[in-house]
Amino acid sequence: MFIVGKFVANFIIIVIAIIIFAQTHQVNVFGIIASLGVGGVAVVFAAQNTLSQLLGGIVLYIDRPFVVDDYIGLPDGTFDRVESIGLRSTKIRSSGKGTLIIIPNNSLTQVNIENFTAAKKVMSILYLTFYRQVDVDEQALIRQVILASTRDIFSIDPRNTDITFKDLQSLTFQYLTQAQITFLS
Repeated sequence: MFIVGKFVANFIIIVIAIIIFAQTHQVNVFGIIASLGVGGVAVVFAAQNTLSQLLGGIVLYIDRPFVVDDYIGLPDGTFDRVESIGLRSTKIRSSGKGTLIIIPNNSLTQVNIENFTAAKKVMSILYLTFYRQVDVDEQALIRQVILASTRDIFSIDPRNTDITFKDLQSLTFQYLTQAQITFLS
């Protein structure tokens, strides 16, 4: 509290010294203050859009309707993944085209946002059958290809995708390997 009082006292002393100096040198202090006021109003009107975007960023930070890596839906039909949330804008990656959409934060505070990430999870199971034995290196390659190809597909959560391999015996084939792919979306 003492530091704030000292700062205010120093500020008042400096302002009084400037006014006394200006009066003794016949400088119109009220004209300068008036022109600074008009200039300040002009700057505020020019920065109005930027200020509204900054305030929108603060609102998004406080409310947290979504976070990075969430899948959201907007009223214009956009259903994509949030890449980053900045002070002025939010970047959303289109899962269909892979393009980056940059939306001002003040626009996001004025629309209904549907967050699909926190929605109920649905499990899908897919089986792939290989009519031969698949060795460990090939299993790793298959796993890598499946995870890479499903990473940007809307509604598939790559963190919860599981791939397991089972070697089976068959009457018609000597070796049979089955891959079970579990998607959580």
